Amino acid sequence: MKNKVCPKCESREIIEDAEVRDYDASSYRPLGVHVKLANPTGGFIKKTHVSGELRAWICGACGYTELYATNYAEMLKAR
Repeated sequence: MKNKVCPKCESREIIEDAEVRDYDASSYRPLGVHVKLANPTGGFIKKTHVSGELRAWICGACGYTELYATNYAEMLKAR
């Protein structure tokens, strides 16, 4: 839907880049995705994954929703 057209109903009424949240016992936080590094880096404390947030594009006519990850290029490199 990043092309501003709903693939289900073809509406152009798109709500862009909405935050998707998760509730963790006491607070809300952005919903995230984590990709394990194929080759962890670092010394004593190794970097083991790359993270991104999920953002939503929502059709204002039918409610169809697509999720997109931020930091996707780094996650692809990590694999």
